[in-house]
Amino acid sequence: MNRIDILNNGLGATTNLNECLQIDQEHLFRVVLTQKKPPLSLQELLIQIQSYAKDIHFRVCKWVWMAVREKLSSDLIVSIQLLSTWVINPNPYVRWFAVECLSPRGGWSKHISELKTQPEMALSLLEPLKNEPEKYVQDSVANWLNDASKTRPSWVSDLYSQWLSESDSAFTQRIVKKAIRTINKPLKENNHEIK
Repeated sequence: MNRIDILNNGLGATTNLNECLQIDQEHLFRVVLTQKKPPLSLQELLIQIQSYAKDIHFRVCKWVWMAVREKLSSDLIVSIQLLSTWVINPNPYVRWFAVECLSPRGGWSKHISELKTQPEMALSLLEPLKNEPEKYVQDSVANWLNDASKTRPSWVSDLYSQWLSESDSAFTQRIVKKAIRTINKPLKENNHEIK
């Protein structure tokens, strides 16, 4: 079995992996090793993948969260509890990973219905990052909230109001501006944009 077959089988990928050939295949191959038999506990899995989550090759980070998202979403309470320590990690890639891997509506992955209907479950992942200095982490937090706003707009509105009352930093303002783009969409059409 060649590496591409291993990646397809190990990651459960159904898409064309040509793009993967352009990046460090060895890193991707090692990610597959986290899919061990017998299965790892969530804590063991996160310990094994953290070095990949903070890999300087950003595509590795993306492949890792896609590889573990389903397992993490199978026990959200434990996963959120474990990842809550990741959002305060000094490494911004680790902080990004902690938010991105449990986004309610992953663009490249299956939606997590519990987080679409109960986004407050993940507040411990979002709250510490409301004043995040790194733009790509800000974007992840904002995208997470925008996803949640599609099913729970009032929850997101309440949260961003609270955040803006607690912090008027440019970081928080940027997150909120990007987070409310879906909420603002119908209002823009009527010329009543939320600011």
